[in-house]
Amino acid sequence: AGVIAEEGVLAELLPGEGTLFVNGDAPGMADIIRRARAKVVTVGAGPGNEWRAADVRLLENGYRFSVTAPDVAYDGEYELQLLGRPQVLNALLAIAVGAALGLDRPAIAEGLLACRPAKMRMELSRLGGVRLSNDAYNANADSTRVAFETLAELPVRGRRVAVLGDMAELGPHARGGHEEMGRLAAQLKIGTLFAIGRQAETTVAAARSAGLKDTEA
Repeated sequence: AGVIAEEGVLAELLPGEGTLFVNGDAPGMADIIRRARAKVVTVGAGPGNEWRAADVRLLENGYRFSVTAPDVAYDGEYELQLLGRPQVLNALLAIAVGAALGLDRPAIAEGLLACRPAKMRMELSRLGGVRLSNDAYNANADSTRVAFETLAELPVRGRRVAVLGDMAELGPHARGGHEEMGRLAAQLKIGTLFAIGRQAETTVAAARSAGLKDTEA
């Protein structure tokens, strides 16, 4: 509720001749939209959005997805070389903004395909026969959840191993957040979990209680 109230201030600050691009599927978004004087453009997966993404398919280093747009000139498939399914929504927002700025579909598609992750943000590399996803820049429960879900989604012939450091700056939610990630690792059937840092024992204990035995702090 606090985030919705604060983000609504941003909507109020846009002038009437501006445009507000929003995730139409986000909880509480209707309350934010009601506070806007500017034109509002909604994007997302739901049928009520003006820009919609569907048929999301995992590629080796990203996703291919289909877009339905208010202008059929922007309809069709796009590819993205970023991992983490929330990146598809980010890409859809970029497509909608690009179209509003006058970019054509080929230019937008080319720009998306050229986009690469920032350092230590779902950054993929290979070390011999090991494929490594480095998401160590910073984290909270939401971003760690996406990292785990992506690890579970990627096809592998061997084991899936997660090495989890502390999620800092969670304040009073630190213990609960790390317990949640431990349980999630078990639910997603991550093969092995290594935890380091002050919350390592908390994470590992939660993972073991949820059924993941191959863990170490």
